[in-house]
Amino acid sequence: RDEGARLTYGYSATYRLPSDPVLGRHAFTGLIERQTETFKPFSDYDTTNGDYNGDGQTRTRNRLSYAGEWRGTFAERLSVTAGARRDDNDTFQDFTTWRTSASYDWKETALRPHASLGTGVKLPGMYDQFGPNGANYQSNLLLRPETSRGYDVGVEQKLLGGRLLADVTYFSADLKDKIGLNGFDTTTFKFFPTNAVGVSTRRGVETSVQYQVTRALFLGAAYTYTDARQPNGTAEVRRVPHGGRVEARYLFDEGKGTFTVAAIGNSRTPDYAFANDGSFARSVVDLAGYWKVQVGASYKIQPNVELYGRLENALGAKYQEVYGYNTAGFGAYAGLKIKFDDLLGTGKPSGKAW
Repeated sequence: RDEGARLTYGYSATYRLPSDPVLGRHAFTGLIERQTETFKPFSDYDTTNGDYNGDGQTRTRNRLSYAGEWRGTFAERLSVTAGARRDDNDTFQDFTTWRTSASYDWKETALRPHASLGTGVKLPGMYDQFGPNGANYQSNLLLRPETSRGYDVGVEQKLLGGRLLADVTYFSADLKDKIGLNGFDTTTFKFFPTNAVGVSTRRGVETSVQYQVTRALFLGAAYTYTDARQPNGTAEVRRVPHGGRVEARYLFDEGKGTFTVAAIGNSRTPDYAFANDGSFARSVVDLAGYWKVQVGASYKIQPNVELYGRLENALGAKYQEVYGYNTAGFGAYAGLKIKFDDLLGTGKPSGKAW
């Protein structure tokens, strides 16, 4: 077995400048965050192959992050955001990521064009970096984080006096140093994860529509097409080509309560399967498409007290997102959300939610 834990704690604060007819509205947010991850692989001695699959030793990696963001609105039309984040790592090189976005509310035509551009980083999994070294697999301490750069551009349109809202967005992202199980050691005859050479690409279109049937009933639908390619041009595995969602939301008791039913579906998706004859030969298989249903409800007992609950996979659909690994069946959740206002005695809401 493997034991892993992640502890994250941080603090964020937002300062809003007074609104000005000429300068507009502005808000500045800062964040500092600390994260510690631990991983410990266990196993018994493998008498057949003469090695340990896991040594029971704890591996630890730490990250300290700083982030800042500015949001500005001008003339109640143009909205702009810009943010940056710095991550200091003790096991990888430090890196800085950023993102900026803009949208314009063209009131005369009920159009809202929007776009964003940014970068991202994803660390290797603890298993990939420190995982057990068995008869056919070994981890890789030399893995580098994945890095990406992407953008999206789209337009939102209001119709029927604002009751119908439609949006179409094109997105594009380039991924470098993608991590995959592509290495093979001819000395030990073991597979190991590596950073791919070249650039993986992801292009696609997102569409959504929402219609307000009555003051209390809203219907919505969304569809995403994704074309994900490896550096050699072949399709990426575990990237859903076609995904959709349909939803109905109903407000009751003068808006105090909300009831939502949604169906989420994914198309057939390629994945890798490994032969079970000792050769571990890899082939591409298709995971079956599926639909799952989610049901949720919430009710404000008081302005600051909300009771909520939800049913995940309400009909118990059986499906896989990774070949050979089943997903969770039916699940039920319930909770209570309380918002504490004016914690400092200033007469203004604190905005803190617990």
